Amino acid sequence: MKVGNPLTVRGWGLLIGGIAWTVVALSLGQRPLAWPGVFLATAPLLSWLLLLPASISCRVSRQVSSLRVSVGETAQVELLPAPRALSFGGVFRLRDRLAPALGEARWYIIPAGVGRWRRRLTYRVTPAWRGRHQIGPTEQSLGDGLGLARALRSADNSVELVARPRVEVLPSLRPATGQGSLSDPLIRQSGLSGADDVLIREYETGDDVRRIHWRSTAHFGELMVRREERSWDPRASVLVDNRSHGYARRNPDLRLEWAISSAASITLQLARDGFAASLIDVDGLSLSGGEPELILEHLTDLEASSTRSLSTALSAAGAEGASQLLVAILGRVDGSDEAELAAALGHGRVGWAILVGGTGSDQATVDRLSQAGWHAVIADPSTSVAPAWQAFGGWSR
Repeated sequence: MKVGNPLTVRGWGLLIGGIAWTVVALSLGQRPLAWPGVFLATAPLLSWLLLLPASISCRVSRQVSSLRVSVGETAQVELLPAPRALSFGGVFRLRDRLAPALGEARWYIIPAGVGRWRRRLTYRVTPAWRGRHQIGPTEQSLGDGLGLARALRSADNSVELVARPRVEVLPSLRPATGQGSLSDPLIRQSGLSGADDVLIREYETGDDVRRIHWRSTAHFGELMVRREERSWDPRASVLVDNRSHGYARRNPDLRLEWAISSAASITLQLARDGFAASLIDVDGLSLSGGEPELILEHLTDLEASSTRSLSTALSAAGAEGASQLLVAILGRVDGSDEAELAAALGHGRVGWAILVGGTGSDQATVDRLSQAGWHAVIADPSTSVAPAWQAFGGWSR
């Protein structure tokens, strides 16, 4: 516990003035005139001594409603100051130091009662960006009513608030036909285990009614038919471009934060849609969409990488298998990146690219990616992920 300056400016002024008064009075041989000086000098010291017992023994406990929240969500913090010794009154001030992402720390004033007293103080914090942010230490200030003395304490009681990327619930993926979209309906698993675990698709006009899969029809609420082609699991990879040269050097960068949030939202949505989805960063680390907690923890700590190329990430995506959906969330793309992205669409792979807007050449980049076979869109980082996602043919249930 750290201790601060015991006297205020007013208190120091009275102390120094009282000492000077006393010295001058005694040097002139006027002892009766020295008593006012003694009083002025001792008043701030006496005030501080009266505050000392309560301030030293004041224990402050903290309770946080949740130590893991998403960006934009609110956590409630409760402080419970409770002196364990007699208090002689005064003004008690309390605050938690806060990390920049949690806002500005505020002093809360509590009239300190005489004797033993308890108070309850509640405030809220809303992380503005992802990461691990400190709440605390708690700073206490107990002052006398005359403003002469104060007892300052700083307790080593910090806690860590984990702010995860904001995850949006996106429309269920239903591919559209046409340029840049899947030309064949996506396959769904029946969701039923056992011998009847088959690959199915939506009913289309002209399908043989004998191929209707009734259990899946009841499960999904619409006619589903067995697919006759060979079995394969629909797979998708989501590549998040976290290369430092594609974003601003300031921390946080709105475009990078949007890219990471969209990567989390899309990966988890694809997993909910029945894909064997994986998330890949530019260093090639691949995480399964079936482990949302692991993905969110990784993205919470993900920083801009010094990697210059997308080759490692695209190689990791290629290792996931061919005939899959590849979603790339991109920062700044140059000529070599465009060549690598074009080559990544071999073996029947379908590519969807989201270019996080903010550079002057966004539209030209999107046009070149479209010519290379990608279905590419520009995303506004000041908006939600849904508009960019719906551009790929998603629809809301």
